[in-house]
Amino acid sequence: MVSKLKTASSLVLLSASIFASGGALAQQSPPRADAGVSANPSAISLVLRFTPGQRNVYAMRVQQQMAGLRSSTSQTLAFETLSVTPAGVADIRARTTAFDIQSGAMTTAVRQQFAQAMMGAVFQYQMDGRGRMVSRQPVRGLPPVMASMGEQLLQNVEQTAPLLPTGPVTVGQRWTDTKTVRMAMGSANLTLRIELQYTLRELRRVAGSTVAVLATSMTLSVPSGLVAPNVTATGAGTATGEVLLAVERGVVQQSSTNLTLNVTTTTRGRQQQVTAISAQTTMQLQG
Repeated sequence: MVSKLKTASSLVLLSASIFASGGALAQQSPPRADAGVSANPSAISLVLRFTPGQRNVYAMRVQQQMAGLRSSTSQTLAFETLSVTPAGVADIRARTTAFDIQSGAMTTAVRQQFAQAMMGAVFQYQMDGRGRMVSRQPVRGLPPVMASMGEQLLQNVEQTAPLLPTGPVTVGQRWTDTKTVRMAMGSANLTLRIELQYTLRELRRVAGSTVAVLATSMTLSVPSGLVAPNVTATGAGTATGEVLLAVERGVVQQSSTNLTLNVTTTTRGRQQQVTAISAQTTMQLQG
């Protein structure tokens, strides 16, 4: 049971980490002076906004195929802003309020145990308006079998904010960033490097408000190295997606990502195995 639970968590968390690098879970707040269209009417400032007591709920769905195994997960995440510093850094608490996983490789008992574990996890961290996690606390509420995965789960939460530009941008303008995610895959520990490129593709007027459409493009790589005793791994892949950001409110309305990743493992320098991973993920603001 313990082994199956760890394997199940690996399947879900890998695709969630990659997807979330292009998404966002921000809190709503009233517009500030630096929000929306700048003094230059052709440029716009993109900022996540936070206000104490604000709550947002997102529904996420992941459909994944990994090593020939298909799975789908549905998850509801509730985010609450506890406080905001004068510098705009928010103290945020996140919880999973609903979780379901479907996989032919999992028994009903394993599915239920994994869902219960995810429901009990509480994440708390501090984030600025550009989507940078300033600090974070240890994950609470996980059962002992998943205790070692606490840091990995928190990394997934960290990935949920897009990395926004430091100044106003115009339609067609691009900005780049890099993220590193460390993943547990069964008994192996993988390091995934993500090179991100964002493009402000268009600005839409919807019901009197501005919606920024961000195109995301990612290059994924697993640096060659030892991931377990006598096992080395390397890998490469790509992902593309889209984020819809409500500019005046500073909140992401929805996002989606499609990815492919191939990981090659070598055991004792001879036996090789290629694991193909593909996933499609969507995330939608509720209410």
